[in-house]
Amino acid sequence: MRRKIIWGLLILTLVFFTGTVVSGEEKTNIIKIGVAQPLSGGGAPWGVPVDRGVRLAVDHINKAGGVHVGDKTYKLEVISEDTEFSPNVGIAAFSKLIYKDGVKYIIGPMSSGTLKVVQPITEANKVIVMHCGASRPKPTDFYTFRAVQIADEYAPACWSALKKLYPKTKTMVVFEPDSETGQEGAKMSQQYAKVTNIKILDIVFVPEGVKDFYPMLTKVIPLKPDVITGSRTPPGDFALIMKQARELGYKGLFMADYGSDTAMVLKIAGPEAAEGLIQSGTADYIGFAFTPEMRKVGQEYLDRYGTQDAWSLEYYNDVLYIKQGIEAAGSIDTTKVVQIWRRPGFRMHGLYGEVRWVGEELYGTNSILSTPLPINQIKNGKEVVTATATWEQLVPFIRAVLEAEKR
Repeated sequence: MRRKIIWGLLILTLVFFTGTVVSGEEKTNIIKIGVAQPLSGGGAPWGVPVDRGVRLAVDHINKAGGVHVGDKTYKLEVISEDTEFSPNVGIAAFSKLIYKDGVKYIIGPMSSGTLKVVQPITEANKVIVMHCGASRPKPTDFYTFRAVQIADEYAPACWSALKKLYPKTKTMVVFEPDSETGQEGAKMSQQYAKVTNIKILDIVFVPEGVKDFYPMLTKVIPLKPDVITGSRTPPGDFALIMKQARELGYKGLFMADYGSDTAMVLKIAGPEAAEGLIQSGTADYIGFAFTPEMRKVGQEYLDRYGTQDAWSLEYYNDVLYIKQGIEAAGSIDTTKVVQIWRRPGFRMHGLYGEVRWVGEELYGTNSILSTPLPINQIKNGKEVVTATATWEQLVPFIRAVLEAEKR
C-alpha cells in the first residue's frame, strides 16, 4: 500500500511540475495552440470559422499520432479566447493566453487595431502570431506572420476581378467600421481606387453597434455609385447594408473585398439582394476543391458543423504549417521554427498543395503565405468561383499600390 501511495505521489508530482502525463512507458507532451478571435458580436462570422478550422486540424493531427520532435511525441491542445473584435478585449485575451496559459503559438487577432496593441507583447515573449489583420509586414516582425493572404492580396484581387467582370465600373461608395481598422481600410481603398481608376464618391464610417443603415444609405444612394463596398465592415453588418440598400431602390453592385460569409449574407440580405456580390475567398471548398485533400476535409467540416465557412480551411492549414515547422526544426522553440520557415527553399504542404512564405520583395520579410486566392460571386443564391489569383499574379498590382502611396 505504501509503495502504491509513493508511486501515485510521484505521478502527481510529474504532472504538476512538467505538464506531462505519464502512462506506463508512453509520455504525452502538450503544445498549446491559442485562438484569439471575435467569437461573439459582429465579427463572429469571421472568428468562429477560424476556431472551427483550427479545432478540426488539431483533431486530425492528434488522431494521426501528433507532432514528432526527436524521440518525443506532442499532442496539440486548443485554447480559444474571444476578442470581441475589440483591441481592449483583445489585449486581455492575448495576455491570458501568454501569461496564464503559456501559449507560444496564437492564431489571431482578426483586426489590425488589436494586432497593434498586442504585438509588443507577442514579439517580446517570442510568441508566433498568425494574424488576420490588414497590417502590412515589417522587417522587424520576426514572430509575426499572416494566417491567410495579406489584405494587399485579397482586396486587390477583388478589385481586379471587379474591373474584369464589369469594365465600365467608374464610381464607388465605401463602408468602414468607425475604428482604427476602418481608418486603415479607408486609406487602402483610396489607393486601390487610384490603381483601378475608380472614383470613390464617399466613405461612410459606421459606429459600433449600429444596425439601422437607412439614414446613411439615403445620403449615398442619390450619388448613384456603381458599387457599394463593405471593406472591413463585418459580414453581418454588410449583409444588412445590402438588404436596406435594395429596399431603398439601389440597383448597383456590392463587393466584399475583405471576405464575407455567404451563408449569413443570404440569410440576412436574401438571395435577391445579394445577387452579384463579389467577394474574396470562398466557402465552397467542396465545389472549388483546389486539391482532393481540400474536398475531403471540406466535406468533413460540413458534416461536423452543418455549414461551409469562408476562410475556415485556410486556418486549418495554419495548424499544419505549425506542425511541419516544428518537425522540420526538430524543436518546439519558436525561434527555431521561424528560422526554418524563412529558410530559402523551405516548403509546406496544405490543402492548397505546396506553399511557402513570401513577401520579401515587397515588404523586406517573408511572412505571407503564397496560397492561391479564389474570388467568387453570388449567382442565384450560390457561390461561383470566377477567378483564382496567385501571389506572382498579384505582385504587380500590389507594387503599383505601394508606389501610388509614395506619390
